[in-house]
Amino acid sequence: MMDSIQLTAFDLATRFTGIKEIEGFDDNPQIMAMLKLDNSWPENDEVAWCSAFTRVC
Repeated sequence: MMDSIQLTAFDLATRFTGIKEIEGFDDNPQIMAMLKLDNSWPENDEVAWCSAFTRVC
């Protein structure tokens, strides 16, 4: 039997410390992946994406 992995929201959040939007036409793929978990996700990472991150946690 496999042991379960215990991961808190804080543990997950620390893995994303320093993540930033990419200026211009490129978007950060990690941010876009989080935003796409919401049905009404924006088209780029030039948004306040912290709420999407909170949802992921």
